[in-house]
Amino acid sequence: MRRLPQLILLFFILGTLIFIYNESLPSEFIFLTMILSLIFVFSKKYKFISILAISLLIGILISHLKFNSFLLNKYNGNKNYAEILIIEKVKKEDFFQYEGYVHKYENNYIKEKVIFVSKNNYNISDYVKSEVKVEIPSKNTNPGLFNYRNYLISKNITSKLTEIKNHKVISDFSKIYTIKRVFKDYIKKIFYSNLNKKNAEFVLNVLIGEKLYDLTNIQNLGLSHIMVVSGLHVDLLLTLMTLIGEIFSFDYKKIKIFSIVLAFFYSFILGFSFSIIRVIIMNLIDFIGFLTQKPSDKINKLSSTCFIMLLINPFSFFNAGFILSFMCVFSIFVVYEKFLKILKIEKNFYKSVVLTFSVELTLFPFIVFYFNKINFLSLLANIVVVPIFTISLYMMFLILFLYPFLGILITPIFTILDFFIFIIDFVVELFSKIDLLNFEFQPINVILLVISVSIILTIIRMKKSTKKGNIFFIISTSILIIFIMNWKYFEPVSFSMIDIGQGDAFILQNKNRTYLFDVGGSNYSKFNSGKNIMIPVLKYMGVSKIDAIFISHSDIDHSGNLKIIKKNFKVEKIFVNKYENNNFKSYKKVHSLQEGDKLKLSKDITIKVVSALNTIESNDRSLGLLIKIGNSKILTLGDLSSNYEDELNIKADILKVSHHGSKNSTSKKFLNNVKPKIALISAGKNNTYGHPSKQVLKNLKGIDVYNTQSDGFVKIIFKNGRYKVEKYIEGGFFK
Repeated sequence: MRRLPQLILLFFILGTLIFIYNESLPSEFIFLTMILSLIFVFSKKYKFISILAISLLIGILISHLKFNSFLLNKYNGNKNYAEILIIEKVKKEDFFQYEGYVHKYENNYIKEKVIFVSKNNYNISDYVKSEVKVEIPSKNTNPGLFNYRNYLISKNITSKLTEIKNHKVISDFSKIYTIKRVFKDYIKKIFYSNLNKKNAEFVLNVLIGEKLYDLTNIQNLGLSHIMVVSGLHVDLLLTLMTLIGEIFSFDYKKIKIFSIVLAFFYSFILGFSFSIIRVIIMNLIDFIGFLTQKPSDKINKLSSTCFIMLLINPFSFFNAGFILSFMCVFSIFVVYEKFLKILKIEKNFYKSVVLTFSVELTLFPFIVFYFNKINFLSLLANIVVVPIFTISLYMMFLILFLYPFLGILITPIFTILDFFIFIIDFVVELFSKIDLLNFEFQPINVILLVISVSIILTIIRMKKSTKKGNIFFIISTSILIIFIMNWKYFEPVSFSMIDIGQGDAFILQNKNRTYLFDVGGSNYSKFNSGKNIMIPVLKYMGVSKIDAIFISHSDIDHSGNLKIIKKNFKVEKIFVNKYENNNFKSYKKVHSLQEGDKLKLSKDITIKVVSALNTIESNDRSLGLLIKIGNSKILTLGDLSSNYEDELNIKADILKVSHHGSKNSTSKKFLNNVKPKIALISAGKNNTYGHPSKQVLKNLKGIDVYNTQSDGFVKIIFKNGRYKVEKYIEGGFFK
């Protein structure tokens, strides 16, 4: 089959996914099944199916072997001496982030990549002997957030080091990494000496990935690909070398080999990004095709490259850069070529416009999937900026090659480069001020992503299919998209506990209506739970408008994120205890509640105020609410203490445990009155208050307890008079 490589790749990825969702398939089972499948390869009747089955099993096996090759995570929580070779260094605010290889840990020889941060200023190629603690990076505890653990494993890292102390440094331990450091220092010296500081930082970001230049506007305009050390850079380097070879009539084979070796060296100096590896492998495949006089099909070459990279690290597809890199090339090989044939375009300018449009169209569903927003000015920005940037990049490479020989004689090139970077900066600054075409999307799920890609593929194959078939496909997929984009109208009622850290934040969703019960917040200035958790989680859950926010009391861990939520969402009403009104007078649409008040949210959902005291202690002024959803009841009392809880005689199926499980709340007497089947505890991991207390956990014995510390985000779904609980953290490395 002409497209067999794509099917093999697809089944290999499917095998990896099977491993990820199981993590425990025994090697013996995989080998046995593979041997049985190999038997059928020699049968004409089952050969095709057997090849696909083997591809799937190889995916499972390679994933199994790769995952079990990581050894450091076995020492999770241990403290001991490690010997680390520094290979990458990034300056942050008041510390440095490093990547390195642990050569030795606990006298065991382990060559494994790790990440760590430290205020100690090490150099690339330093060999650090230090007392460290091994930790597995934290899991995501809420849906819709960036998964740092999966990102790291896509880069062959499963462990991070903390508590770097009692360190001893051996400089220039590794000669090859010393070359890397010297080369980077050489590049810095050239451009800092001949460009203004801002433009020099732009160049260093482009050439060696030094993140000193402010990328905010460039990222918002969808131009990040020009700033990341990527396949574009290596492609241009290889093109430049080929051009030089043609000018001086060098032998094609020799210049090609030299170009690939040079690209490999440059890639080593800068760190092997996915797009760089892709370019090198694809060029190697082209060169092998030239030598064997069997040029490869473009799509098969792309699929084979992807397959090779996944064989090296099957978890690479966790990385957005990996996916976007391959989809970008796919858009050039397939979508762009198709549009050129249909539109019969010959002029180079229009070709460049079509190329940019093809890439933007193909990447659109993926950009929305990963980032939930897109700026439609990016099409125009790419058309304007990319040609100038491409010329600038050629100039940067020429400077690197010529500066050691010509020095001050190439000053005019620096002057032109300075001007071009100024133009890029000016255009980006101008476009970034236009918000008209900057759109945020509700998070796109995997099904919608697949459908969007299917529509792109259908457009590509338009002439190969029947007209009726195309119309039917477009109509049916459009209906599916409309259905998926309006999924909230078909979702059952849910009540969710967000892992906001040390605080409370709950969300009640009923079709297109959203209600919040406390919003969390923190005094810890270095981590903004509103910006980093609350806002992205709400957007992931499809929230565009909040019908009401119920604030139990004014303590910051319950109300601190109110301001940022109002800034990002339209909030219809805010409800507070009438004795807390003064604490919220700066907000509009604030409504007072008192004990006995009732609110009807829908036909099946009502809220009754069961506590709204006027006391000196703010915790005891907590607004107590009984939420009735059909036949089920939820009781939430903020931080109310046992003094007042014990006086309540209320039955509820689900109890939001007061004061994060403090020993001053949730007495045995109170629990005997409420008789809850489920208890929800929202508390920060390793908090200094000791929440939840051992006494409260003892009191809750016999009740199903869900705690953000161990279960993360917890969702309770109400349907047909019943409810079921889903927790975000299930166990295992990937879950």
